Amino acid sequence: MKLEYNEYYKKAQKDITELKQEYPFTRVVIIPSVKPEPIVLSVVAANVRLINECNAKEIDFKGEFSRELKIVMPYDYMRNGCKIYGASWLDLKKIPKKDHHFNGKERDKYLFCVGVPQSFVHLKNVLLENIRTAENMLIAYENFQRERTEKVELIAYSHGKEGENEYIRNRKRYRTKE
Repeated sequence: MKLEYNEYYKKAQKDITELKQEYPFTRVVIIPSVKPEPIVLSVVAANVRLINECNAKEIDFKGEFSRELKIVMPYDYMRNGCKIYGASWLDLKKIPKKDHHFNGKERDKYLFCVGVPQSFVHLKNVLLENIRTAENMLIAYENFQRERTEKVELIAYSHGKEGENEYIRNRKRYRTKE
């Protein structure tokens, strides 16, 4: 399959514009150049409703339980999702193993597992939905780590083939394409 960089950038730009409406603290970090590269974003996972309710500034979501995320938008992000890194503050020893929804680490940031690949093709804006998922994960992990809740409150699939099968059984709940 031939990769159409112009189509990728056109779709990505549309998705980023929509993302900024929901998550205004979003910046493009790596801009496409002569040599095609995946787009990289810096996003503070605080949605516009929360920002407005609290009259918050970007700095309010940084620090001890930072909501800063690094997003890599691979060329196939519409099929396989984005790579989302963050939560360097997370102490996995405090989180039950079954609630570890990560696919490794890059430096001190965890690579979030934001969904099953089969789900992404049914989403109108994969980027936006991946960020929403990461925001919910950050909130759940922070609440648990601060002992505000007794369990990690996430709606999540199991890992691997078992999670793919769970998705197939529930797939109608997660479609956003019109």
